[in-house]
Amino acid sequence: MSKILYVIGSGRSGSTVIERVVTTSSRVTAVGEIHALWRLPIQDLLCSCGKRVPDCAYWQGALDHAAIGEAEIAQLRELEWSVVRNKFLMKKRYDLDAIRSDPGVAAFIDLQKRLFAGIAHVSGAEIVLDSSKAGPRAWLLAAGLSPVFLHAYRSAEDVIASWRKPKFEPSTGTLMKKPPIREAAIDWVKVEQSARSLAKISNVRRINYLDFASDPRTALSAALDPVFPGITNEFAWTSENSVRPSSDYHSVLGNPDRFDAKDIVIRPKKADRTGFSAPERLSITAVGKMLQAVYR
Repeated sequence: MSKILYVIGSGRSGSTVIERVVTTSSRVTAVGEIHALWRLPIQDLLCSCGKRVPDCAYWQGALDHAAIGEAEIAQLRELEWSVVRNKFLMKKRYDLDAIRSDPGVAAFIDLQKRLFAGIAHVSGAEIVLDSSKAGPRAWLLAAGLSPVFLHAYRSAEDVIASWRKPKFEPSTGTLMKKPPIREAAIDWVKVEQSARSLAKISNVRRINYLDFASDPRTALSAALDPVFPGITNEFAWTSENSVRPSSDYHSVLGNPDRFDAKDIVIRPKKADRTGFSAPERLSITAVGKMLQAVYR
């Protein structure tokens, strides 16, 4: 079975651009936020290749090989709401042995193994990159599949500011959510705490978005080469900060940039704060600095 590289981090943490760069290696196939297959109506999901998932040969081949149909998708949806939850993990005290011994977790993990095996079969890739980012999903995968984790870190201030600027999501045909500052901050804390706790017991590599944006090759090499030797040099670099995107990319859900066929240009930038009221800017800055002091 292929190795799994799971990106854990807050939304708006740079996971999509990192995924787009990493998938330019022939060793990697990137599938985006794969939990969208059962979280959202699968018939409406738009693959980054431009086709709906039911019409995409890549996804249909993977699902067919995995023997995952409507019944299994419904089962995954039900299991998602019961065991892929922080409340469930708290009851298990975040103990991997206790988590994996739960029958619901065992059923969920079995379906994940089948799905990843189907993706590996269709793609022929050595590494399957899952950018679902969610903390609870990371813990369940750690309990049953032992992936390598990539902790995509971005400051709370930039993440919150980015969330306050909603983007259009072509897969759903709607604007991505614009959570209140408090909700965005809580979500950031949950994922950050989950990633740091998981790092104590599992293989978690960390990449800081600012480091990546300033010097992508060095940041990716430090994070990934120790576990996947030489992989950074395999990316389709066209310059020190640009990469030619893969022509065989099948991501579901994520930043709309995944549909962009132009070269991926990586530049340092702060989250856009234009259009915010003075009180909103002050609140974002205050909350961000407070969290930065706690999570250095």
